[in-house]
Amino acid sequence: TDYEGLLATADELLKREPKLFVALKYRAEALAGLERWEEAVPAYRAAMRVRASNKDVKKGYWRARQQLKQQGGN
Repeated sequence: TDYEGLLATADELLKREPKLFVALKYRAEALAGLERWEEAVPAYRAAMRVRASNKDVKKGYWRARQQLKQQGGN
């Protein structure tokens, strides 16, 4: 998977539409795919603020938090 490309696309979409759920979700998933956990956690949080009921985003958020914790982050 081209996570860098996905991240770039999501960022481009978010410049135009800052609360676009699908772009927020893709951005979080791309950061997680790149194992950039410190950035993935708040990215998932941003997506959850727009659509709190999305199960994929919730799962991704908790996974990212767990990974961050294992790395000794927050």
